[in-house]
Amino acid sequence: MPQPVPLDMQVADEVKDTVAPRVGGREFRAYLREWVTADRKLSTSAASALTLACEHLLRDKAARTRQPLYKYRVALYVLLSGDRRAAEQLLRVRAADMQCLRPNKSLC
Repeated sequence: MPQPVPLDMQVADEVKDTVAPRVGGREFRAYLREWVTADRKLSTSAASALTLACEHLLRDKAARTRQPLYKYRVALYVLLSGDRRAAEQLLRVRAADMQCLRPNKSLC
């Protein structure tokens, strides 16, 4: 009798690349599949590619308004890459975005 496919692999297989496109020459789905099968860790090269993509997105201020799934994409890249600096940078960007929403603040 065939083994049932684990739920996390089912999710990885269902990820649409329109939500998270190619990063470093690979489909995001491949990174997610590697992360699931390798005990929630990526190879050094895969983690580096996601970290670079994350840093690029965090520097791209226009992407924050242009891409509706921006914050989710960045969060996924940070989680999978496991990069602490990228996580801290994401938190700083989110805090700055929240400052812009407070009353009596000029638009950022």
